[in-house]
Amino acid sequence: MTPTGKRMAKYAAVGAIIAIPVPIIGPIIGAAAGAGYVWWQEEKRRREGSGRT
Repeated sequence: MTPTGKRMAKYAAVGAIIAIPVPIIGPIIGAAAGAGYVWWQEEKRRREGSGRT
């Protein structure tokens, strides 16, 4: 698994746990939001040309 994939999985899990109080749809939206946040960070980093390893 790529480093980005690992970060996406971690943030998706955190988002799902935070959203547990909202029945059924909460964890799904929380997981999508967590993974989307990491995706957004990676896209921003790529556009800026930062060389994080």
